[in-house]
Amino acid sequence: MKNFLARKWKWLLIGLIALGLFVQFGGMTVAVVNHALMPICAVHVSTSPDAADWGPNRLRNPIPSPQSRDIHLPLYMNFLKTGENRVFYVWALDCDGELINQSAHTGKGSLFLWEVTRTSP
Repeated sequence: MKNFLARKWKWLLIGLIALGLFVQFGGMTVAVVNHALMPICAVHVSTSPDAADWGPNRLRNPIPSPQSRDIHLPLYMNFLKTGENRVFYVWALDCDGELINQSAHTGKGSLFLWEVTRTSP
C-alpha cells in the first residue's frame, strides 16, 4: 500500500481536487437578467420559500440595468431536492435592501434564466 501511494500520490491529489471543484461548482446556473431599471445589489437562492432560510448574497458586485450575470450554485443544492420536490426560490434586492422581485424555478435542467423586472409595491 505504501508503495502504491508513493507512486500514485499525484494522481490521487488531482482526483481529490477535481472532485472538490465538481462538488462546489458543478451545480445549477442561474442567469439573472436585470430589466428592473435599477441595480440589483443582492440575489439570494434557497431551496425553501421561507425568507428566514435565504442563502447568502450570491453577488460580488451589483448588476446594473440592463445587464446580466451568471450565478453558479454548488452541486450540493441539487442533491437536497430531487424529482417533483426540486424547487429553487430566488430573490433580488436593490441597494437599499428592498425586494425587487422573487421567483420559483421548478425545472430539472442545469440553467435557469431569470428576467428580473420590478414588481409593483
